[in-house]
Amino acid sequence: MPEFTLLLRGLPHTLDCAAPGSKMNLLQAVYLSGLLEPPSLCAGLGLCGRCRVRFLPGTPLPSPQPEELDILGEEALEQGWRLACRHYPEPGSRLELPPEVAPLPPGRKKAGSDSTAAAAGHLALAVDFGTTSLHFSSVPPEESWNSPTAKPEQPGSRIRVNPQMGAGAEVISRLAFALHPRGLARLGELSRAALARMVEETEAEAGGGRNVAEICLAANSAMTCLILGKDVHGLAHAPYRLDYAGGCRENLPGLPPLWVAPLASPFIGGDITAGYAALALGAGEPFPFLLADLGTNGEFILALSPDTALGASLPLGPALEGAGLRCGSGVGPGVITDFTLSPRGLTPKIPGPAGAGPPGGISGSGYISLIRHLLQSGILRPDGRFASGGEILSPLAGRLAGLLVRNKGGSLWRLSESSPLYLAASDVEEVLKIKAAFSLVLKSLLKAASLRFTDLRALHLAGTLGAHVRSGDLEVLGFIPPGGGSKVKAAGNTSLAGSALLCRRPALRPELIRWSGRLNTLNLPEQENFQSLYAEEMRFSPD
Repeated sequence: MPEFTLLLRGLPHTLDCAAPGSKMNLLQAVYLSGLLEPPSLCAGLGLCGRCRVRFLPGTPLPSPQPEELDILGEEALEQGWRLACRHYPEPGSRLELPPEVAPLPPGRKKAGSDSTAAAAGHLALAVDFGTTSLHFSSVPPEESWNSPTAKPEQPGSRIRVNPQMGAGAEVISRLAFALHPRGLARLGELSRAALARMVEETEAEAGGGRNVAEICLAANSAMTCLILGKDVHGLAHAPYRLDYAGGCRENLPGLPPLWVAPLASPFIGGDITAGYAALALGAGEPFPFLLADLGTNGEFILALSPDTALGASLPLGPALEGAGLRCGSGVGPGVITDFTLSPRGLTPKIPGPAGAGPPGGISGSGYISLIRHLLQSGILRPDGRFASGGEILSPLAGRLAGLLVRNKGGSLWRLSESSPLYLAASDVEEVLKIKAAFSLVLKSLLKAASLRFTDLRALHLAGTLGAHVRSGDLEVLGFIPPGGGSKVKAAGNTSLAGSALLCRRPALRPELIRWSGRLNTLNLPEQENFQSLYAEEMRFSPD
């Protein structure tokens, strides 16, 4: 098979140019190699610039594409830098990665265990295997479960980027890659290697000869099947079907026994069923409540009683997790998560030590906060378009409007005259799509249950959005009805919390499996008037 050479921190690695029967672009060839600690990529959208590679002298240099000039700049292009998602590897070519890209650390040992239960003194490992991010936490089985809605920031819990990101930013692109020759095998290998590294890290941190005796996996239906190497044809094409329901133990080479949270439907997976377990079986939340787990796929459970629940799901894309937006980033050091508006203008909130340097990106909740303030000041219209000069009324809005730039690529709004960060018109559109999907699912579930929003005891927001977003922002933008902010509760990572609960209390597993089998799922995209209902929600405004 034709090969090319990749230099990673000065060390050469030989990679295949193509998988049998298909041609991978450079992004896929490099970031599915298993050599790298993957960054939070936009995964082929040509937006983030994090997949840049340099074509070394002696290697034919491909012509730059327009988006590469915008993202990389003329000087970098002249030096041979290109976006890997926009080009293909050529046999014999030599490329290098930027110095900040880290190689994966070598495995210390091959993880594995013949145990069928978490023995005393040993560990269990709770894993939330998301489309973008992986969250994991060690669970000492002998200790009591005191915090069923533990958040990933708490000690003992860690976050990694999903190594499948090189195949695409969302579920559909991963499934399409899995249908290529060896695609499913490659994604499974990367996923299982990531699990093995979690086991190694957990055992090394625990010390004292304590081993991980069991993994409890909570993941959406697609991620579950990709990890296990299950056939994904039923998930990749309509009419969609679920050929594997989870709720059982799996034994994979090189890993401890793996208990898989039950999957309820093609798009209601083990992440949301584990989240339900954390709230209903662990915390004893009163009914009726709504659980919204917002990642690249929005999954919703309207729990009416211990025996009755409705589920629904709509794709949201990776924007809430900081991917796919022009200045988007996952939550971390130097990343803006919120804004405040005062007579002096907008002030970003950056978690972490003060004076740590300029912001390096904007999180999903940061974008929602920014759009809320620009909408209220008149810079943005309810349809998501930037206002024209004649529509700017207040003096503050006039000052903010001075940062609005209109060019051939569309309008954008800069955070300040000196900041490299900005809000593009395409970013506003992505957030507007998320708002439309969220409010449509919310209204559809409540209508199906003959409930009003005020009848809910709580709206539990899980996932990345729930940890940082302000309920007032959701009201202003129309995610929830006016006055509904009092119902919103930040639930943290309920998927990880449910996985940990099921590690500690395996007797709850049969109850969750039975509940999952009874879940009634609404298939919203197949409703006759779905498109018109969705279009009605494409406005930033409360009802």
